[in-house]
Amino acid sequence: NTTMKCQKCSKKAEINLYKKNLCKSCFTKLIDKRIRKDSRLNKYFKKNDNILIIEKLAKKVVDDITKNLPCKKTYAAKLPTSTAKFNKVVIPTTMDDEVHNFLSKFTKPKYKEAKKTKVIKIFRTINDIEI
Repeated sequence: NTTMKCQKCSKKAEINLYKKNLCKSCFTKLIDKRIRKDSRLNKYFKKNDNILIIEKLAKKVVDDITKNLPCKKTYAAKLPTSTAKFNKVVIPTTMDDEVHNFLSKFTKPKYKEAKKTKVIKIFRTINDIEI
């Protein structure tokens, strides 16, 4: 039998990433754990935050992380002209976006960072292929 098995749970592996074979469930848990750890270590979210969340996947992740936290969340498909009424803005920037922005400092970044607002790059611990 040549069916690859998940290295975590032994179910059928559907994803081969970084020489690891994982099923969809274990892969999702791995990414979720990485994002939650980054969020916790950097204390991204606090009680009574007023958060603007850009894009659907970021909304799902932030909703999961903050489900027991009293805070106001607003969702937008794209970054509005003004973010002044929010104390935090979550943008779907990945590790690959960060590298690209760093290497191309003379070009316009994908998401312009809001002034006077804490910008949270929610996917900074994962790369584009993992999304």
